[in-house]
Amino acid sequence: MVILLTVMPCMAVLTVETVTETIPALDFIQKLIVHIPEKHFKMLRYYGVYAKHHKQEKKLRKCISAKKQRFLRSIQDWQHSILLSFGYDPLCCSECGTSMLVLEVYHKKTALFEQYRKVMKYG
Repeated sequence: MVILLTVMPCMAVLTVETVTETIPALDFIQKLIVHIPEKHFKMLRYYGVYAKHHKQEKKLRKCISAKKQRFLRSIQDWQHSILLSFGYDPLCCSECGTSMLVLEVYHKKTALFEQYRKVMKYG
């Protein structure tokens, strides 16, 4: 299946047209392997702002304890999974739209069963 994106010059509208093409397996593989880079070819995936590693990040990591780093990473995973699942950012303020920052989380250690009873109003 090939998807063609065409732009009409007279209208500023993007139209999407789906074209289905049946070709032999060898022709398909030939068209596919064109996109595989040569052996030892170095490709750059992310750079600049989108790069994961920065010099300052290494210095900042030394200032934060390992336990707190793991916790902050789990918060980021939680935020990302909510965003992917439900389509909204849980740390984005619904009033003004600014992004909130998790500094600390305080919780009283209780058993999961006790929390369930409290929610279900059994206890």
